Amino acid sequence: RICSMLEDTAEAGRLTLRALAAWESGAEEEATGHVRTALRADARFVPALLCLLALVQARPRLRKRGDPTFEELALRLRDAPAVEAAVTATGEGQGQAFVREYAELQQQRPLGALMRGLWAYHVEHDFAAAVAAFASSAAAGDACAVFNLGRCYDRGEGVARDLVEGARLYLKASDLGHVSSTYNLGVCYEHGEGVEKDVPKALQLYQRAADGGDPSALYNMGVCHERGDGVPINMVDAARLYRLASDLGDLSATFNLAVCYDRGDGVPQDRSQAVELYRQVADTGAADALCALGLCYEQGRGVEKDFGMAVSLYRKAAESNDPAALYNLGVCYNLAQGVPQDLRRAAQLFEEAALTGHSHAAFALGACHLDGTGAALDPVCGYKFLRLAADAGLTAASALLERVEQGFTVNLLNALPDDVWDE
Repeated sequence: RICSMLEDTAEAGRLTLRALAAWESGAEEEATGHVRTALRADARFVPALLCLLALVQARPRLRKRGDPTFEELALRLRDAPAVEAAVTATGEGQGQAFVREYAELQQQRPLGALMRGLWAYHVEHDFAAAVAAFASSAAAGDACAVFNLGRCYDRGEGVARDLVEGARLYLKASDLGHVSSTYNLGVCYEHGEGVEKDVPKALQLYQRAADGGDPSALYNMGVCHERGDGVPINMVDAARLYRLASDLGDLSATFNLAVCYDRGDGVPQDRSQAVELYRQVADTGAADALCALGLCYEQGRGVEKDFGMAVSLYRKAAESNDPAALYNLGVCYNLAQGVPQDLRRAAQLFEEAALTGHSHAAFALGACHLDGTGAALDPVCGYKFLRLAADAGLTAASALLERVEQGFTVNLLNALPDDVWDE
């Protein structure tokens, strides 16, 4: 089995060399084709993954349906050391040997240094070495290296964090035609990171990146139209932009488009379509989509009501400590929906969610403590969580809090700790 894996790795290496040669000659589409073929030979050959990542960041339009998403690439790269160990008989990973040999052959050319930097960054997590390699390649004018160096400064990886330098490098790479740099520069302007905040300027940059095929730029434009940030609120445009980004594989956009269909915002309400879109994102394990899909099953929105399915989805989302999933699962235990009633478990879940700031969970937990349902009878603690929920704007909590305050004795009010009022 190891011999077979090594043969596949050797073929992937040959194809990756062809990809790198094509890339250096400016034939980026041909390079991407060679990389895809390399990954069909060995889906975890790290140099090919690194090439695909760099190519698609520079030219998002090169990405095709069926290519690994950025998230999938990140997962494969995270597992790279284990994969390398599995395909070596000498103690040295084939991908690592490939990268070093290629870098030595190309040490006077920017792409060799770029590959060294990508390996150090994504596989070895040696950010200082990555910065040195990126700087060497960037000095030769390689846009991908300039972008990666800018990201290191932006995040403070391998160098002291410097948002101004990060934005400057994004601008330089953007001027060299690097699309992801244009998008990142837009993020800088939207949030005022390293540059003066200028949302209209951010939108211009997002549009340029979107014209280059960047789905994240389309998604951010959709968010701006939904919130009225830099443009008037326009849910029709927001939904349109989410759809365009979703079609390019942006899962956040797919989720937001599902919400649009669920609520009828910017599109005719279609909860069956919302369920389908939630499911697409939930299949990737995203907690917010799992929770939203669970709520559809719990309430029978766009799908036949199924408490058991709702509980299953909430549990899966709760594994990521998603506050809404923890709260919804608590409601199911409280009301015996899809599970036997367990008031103590319900209160525990409410507490886990409330401690993250979930207002509905704080309200539910406060009520539990006020009447001792599933939790210790503790009016002081109950009042504290009701206050948290009311301060978060939950009307029901404010109404209950008013009734509770009217029933409190002077002694009990005096016994409340000062931090109740502060929080």
